[in-house]
Amino acid sequence: MNASTNHPNRPRRTIPTANPCRNPSPDEIFALRAELGLTQSACAELVCYTLRAWQYCESGERKMHPGIWQLFGLKTLNMPRPPQPEQPAP
Repeated sequence: MNASTNHPNRPRRTIPTANPCRNPSPDEIFALRAELGLTQSACAELVCYTLRAWQYCESGERKMHPGIWQLFGLKTLNMPRPPQPEQPAP
């Protein structure tokens, strides 16, 4: 168990990565942004990044710092996900 969630007054929750001290892949960054239905500008604003810095991370030109990835995960943890279109029955 993570030491920061071991306190009884802290909620038990997870962040987007299993290992919080690693850089997320561009695919992980894009997938979470798409799942949330957010624009690159909105994501950048959430973590105090510039739009261009977010674009660099999402394209793989630059690695996103693990702390920024954690911050993004925490800020979007309780954000409602847009409804997924229903799949037609086979």
